[in-house]
Amino acid sequence: MQQPSGTVSLDRNQVNLFIRGAGLLGLVAAALSLTSATIRLPGAPAGVLTGITPLIQVELVHSKAELAAVLGPSGSEARNILAKRSMLPGFDFASVWMLFLFVLYQLKSLLKVEARVWTRATFIMIIATLLVERQVIDTTIAVAKAATVTDELFNTLQATAELKWELLFATTVFCSALFWRSRWTLRFGGELMGFAAAIAGFVLFYDTRLIAPLILVMFAALCGLSTLLVVSPGLLSERR
Repeated sequence: MQQPSGTVSLDRNQVNLFIRGAGLLGLVAAALSLTSATIRLPGAPAGVLTGITPLIQVELVHSKAELAAVLGPSGSEARNILAKRSMLPGFDFASVWMLFLFVLYQLKSLLKVEARVWTRATFIMIIATLLVERQVIDTTIAVAKAATVTDELFNTLQATAELKWELLFATTVFCSALFWRSRWTLRFGGELMGFAAAIAGFVLFYDTRLIAPLILVMFAALCGLSTLLVVSPGLLSERR
């Protein structure tokens, strides 16, 4: 593998070791995602409509009345859960997912799968998503602690949550390009993840009920891709 002047040259074994490590981090991200899915509001059972993002029902509400119904009265269990939201991995799906995408970004940089400007754009989108997620969590906490949900709080939550999910889906599509020229097994997983993210980004403003099932498809692709990277890193390093 040729490297530009001034960079460290890696042989095939070193590249495969890096890819296998990325796969292991992907599996860690999958485990942390499952852990974060256990943080759910009362009356929200696990299922396709809630998937591994049960708190999405709070972020993608359509009206103040709907939000108030989800929150319940002051001091309710739902409000207490939301008031303790954290961005730490294992407690928040978006931050864990961006960890996985950062791993894919590193692989894109290593394997030079695209022009440098697009790789840099991917990194900027990852940072932007995390910054917006911080705002979403802070707003959710403020909403949970407020005696009355004001128009300002509701509009801020709605706008920042929609922006976060759009950024997350767009970044996922960008990162899925890593697999588009790999062996067919990885290519299938990458295309599945990318198409699910693209569809989710499109339907976000039309039917939010489809978002959680599509995220579940993305999660399934994460598990499959990470496993393949660990078991057979050559599927990615030996690109077409």
